Amino acid sequence: MMTVKQRFALRTGLRLIAAVAITLFFLFPIYWLFMISFKTAAEIFSYIKGFQQFETSYTAAVAFLVIILLSVVVMLALKRVELSR
Repeated sequence: MMTVKQRFALRTGLRLIAAVAITLFFLFPIYWLFMISFKTAAEIFSYIKGFQQFETSYTAAVAFLVIILLSVVVMLALKRVELSR
């Protein structure tokens, strides 16, 4: 059985890992935009056709995951406000 200190340390560690993962997930598009700003139009549009299809489906999947994640965050925030009343 874990002591209170151990549970607190574990919970804090998991929260830190989750916070870092979420931060990296949301900062990646900013990094991507920054890096693509240094490319010429020819470099941007010179992808292989198969990669373009992958990129489109990947972008759609990331957008879907962001929407789901934001929905969960809003739901948890609303639940927390409801519990504090």
